[in-house]
Amino acid sequence: MFQRIKYSLRIKHRKGHFIHSPFIYNMVRVLFMPKINHDLPSNSKVLEHLLFNKLRYNVAYRIAQAYVYLGCESFSKNVWEGKDMTIVSDITSGKVLDGMVSDMNKEYIEKDRMLVLVIQGIYKNKEIYRWWRRQNLLKLDIYWAGIIIFDSNLNRQEFKLRL
Repeated sequence: MFQRIKYSLRIKHRKGHFIHSPFIYNMVRVLFMPKINHDLPSNSKVLEHLLFNKLRYNVAYRIAQAYVYLGCESFSKNVWEGKDMTIVSDITSGKVLDGMVSDMNKEYIEKDRMLVLVIQGIYKNKEIYRWWRRQNLLKLDIYWAGIIIFDSNLNRQEFKLRL
């Protein structure tokens, strides 16, 4: 509980304020603002998987909408299999995540396609939190999950967002 209070006091990006990337600004305005995005479709299989892993409904719904918004066509669970989106829910090792990120980095550079990595519970254990802080990638921190977007057209930045 204390961690959540501390997080809410340190949020930098609310409703798109102070975001200089047009892509991320539009994504925040469309996906993470509850009054705007009620008509945006979501992927039911992604939503079902996230809810099965006991992620909060509003966070799971936003990630399922991000799947559609980012143009993803397939997703995998806990292991990167060459899909557009990978959802990691029960990994406790930073080494496994390092391997996954390096494989995804090679793929998006070679084939010039956008890839998305969703990590649930980045604040649940210290090793994953330290791993998250070390990464120099395009990261969206929404407290209950972290989203990493691999795209050569986007700058590597970190955004802490409020849902």
